[in-house]
Amino acid sequence: MGRMERITETLRRYDEKLFCAKNWEGKPCVYRRGTRIESYDVDGKTIHFIRPATFLIFAITHNWRETGYPVDRGLDPIMAHLQRIDCWNHDIAGELIKQEEEYAERASRERQKKTEDFLYEFRDTFKRTFDDVNVANMDKNKTLKGKRYGNC
Repeated sequence: MGRMERITETLRRYDEKLFCAKNWEGKPCVYRRGTRIESYDVDGKTIHFIRPATFLIFAITHNWRETGYPVDRGLDPIMAHLQRIDCWNHDIAGELIKQEEEYAERASRERQKKTEDFLYEFRDTFKRTFDDVNVANMDKNKTLKGKRYGNC
């Protein structure tokens, strides 16, 4: 069993429509079997045909493109790259929701840190401003909660 057959076998375990073959330059590439629609105009009428087609997914080169030079990559890097770029099996909406939640949490933590920094920075100013206020003579039994409910 050659290298291309081993790659094809591994790819088929992931997705039945994937296979590995060499392109016209002789570089190994990963393709997907699919269909395409061809339209023909015959005597003023449009006829549509569904034909089998192969679509390039990526080339097994140093930069994963057809313009790169071929590299002997193992099965694990090929499968990792395929899973990273595969849009068929990704939960895109779930990933976006997760990113937004992480952003909101990060923004909340940042806002809290900035507030704490602000209060810590102006602590001495507040102390000096309210230094002459005597709170010892204030009635501590009359709280805002008590005033609200008419208990005091």
